[in-house]
Amino acid sequence: MFGEVPEGYALVDMPSWAWGGKPQGLFADAGVRCIATDDPGRWLVQTNERYRRQRPDLVQHRELAGPGARRPDFSYLSSRPHFAAHESSAWALEELAAREERVSRTGNPVHAFEAMRLRLLLAEPAALAGQAEHEFTELLQVPLQDQPETKVFADAGAHVFERSASLVWRQKLPLILCQIWQDPLLQVGDIAHVGAAQARNELTFQSAHALADGVYLMDAYIGPLLAALSPSVWAFNVPRMFGSLMFSLGQPVAGGSSGAEEMLHHIGVPGRDSAMPVARLTPTASATASRWWADALNSMFAVTSDFSVFTDAAGVYLPRRHMTTILTVEQLFRRTTSALISERDTNARRVLMFTALDTVERLTTVQLENLTDFEHARAALEAISESLSQEAAEVLVPGAARAVQALEAVQDGFFLRRSLGTVDVELQVGTGVQSMTPRRAAALYLKALRDATHGHGARRGNSEDRTDALLAQHDGVLPHDLGLLAYLYLLEILVRPDRLREVLRAGCRRPRQSREGNIDPDRGR
Repeated sequence: MFGEVPEGYALVDMPSWAWGGKPQGLFADAGVRCIATDDPGRWLVQTNERYRRQRPDLVQHRELAGPGARRPDFSYLSSRPHFAAHESSAWALEELAAREERVSRTGNPVHAFEAMRLRLLLAEPAALAGQAEHEFTELLQVPLQDQPETKVFADAGAHVFERSASLVWRQKLPLILCQIWQDPLLQVGDIAHVGAAQARNELTFQSAHALADGVYLMDAYIGPLLAALSPSVWAFNVPRMFGSLMFSLGQPVAGGSSGAEEMLHHIGVPGRDSAMPVARLTPTASATASRWWADALNSMFAVTSDFSVFTDAAGVYLPRRHMTTILTVEQLFRRTTSALISERDTNARRVLMFTALDTVERLTTVQLENLTDFEHARAALEAISESLSQEAAEVLVPGAARAVQALEAVQDGFFLRRSLGTVDVELQVGTGVQSMTPRRAAALYLKALRDATHGHGARRGNSEDRTDALLAQHDGVLPHDLGLLAYLYLLEILVRPDRLREVLRAGCRRPRQSREGNIDPDRGR
């Protein structure tokens, strides 16, 4: 048996049949250093970056062209590996032709960008560099309608968000181990059914596959970045097998219109009720924000892909905890993106915000009533702003700032306080009165609305009167931008990777209770 596990290491149980009978090959592909222990099937592992005490190399940003680039470097795209065969079906090519015909017919810039994305999406690997350079050159030449000599996207840029193959394997390995945990044949080394599935060209290890596939194309993880200035759009991406090719426009453009753009828009739901001005960016703000985002993702993945974070007190790796963390993090990114782009539907944005805040609570251990507290949110915004350069903040901070302003405005909804002339909110609870500041009342009011996901009315007797009193004293008007609170706290997680490491590590060291109150029997081996 191995003795005390050193800091930064984990004891990982891996079947001897894995990776063709050479599990060390799988660890190597995951960017993990492994040492066999005296215990058969158990390995002592440590990520390469921790072993070498160097910066992780899991996510990289590269500016191919733009105001911050010395010279265009689209040839870089030709060197990027493709981890799967690139396929362009006949149907996809027909769709592209139809989109290009529509552009020539309508002249609609939205249609033009759609056709541009499709051309880059379908381009063969050998042709991608040339196609990207051509599209970028065309983008730079788009004229202002009334002033042809003025170019709308003169400060446009081309960028690559690239994830390493090691990151893919680090995300996949815990899911593989969890599938083995549930497959009695794999547990005893019978892999015949796996080989049969491979012969049928089926995906063999599918545990939670569709809940954790955002890392392949990086679309899930750059979604909040692309939507950061919503309802304006400042960039768009093209998913490729190495990550994402992104084009920044240099200046944001309106992301939607007040009128109906498709038939579903004729079904009336409340959305934003006032116009939002389109921001102005300095020429290199897009590249600076993109580079910061990639660096932040790199630091975050260094935590969430570190096997030593997901170990019990004895240093034994817990793949189930690792799996659920991977799914939780991706869920937060995807739902935050959906909240950011839900400009036409306030109800959808609010529901997405609440479910995202539940996820934030899991990743930070900060309770919801604190996440909805104005002073707590303002402190988070200040910490975010202090960690960003002025140029990066031009893209990343406005949405978070609007969320904090909206949270402060929730306090104004306690109309009865104004009518009665009281400083605090005076809740009639039972036979007495509970007095609280508007700030505290607003935080509890939002918590009550989150709990109302299952229906209004508290089920616990000690909170029912207070919840009903809060509902009765507030006018129910909530700013549309309140739904951006999810984005605020996602940014805070990104600027504090060390705090994320502490929370995740502490969560694995605490015994997990079953519903019956017993210690979880599945910890460890």
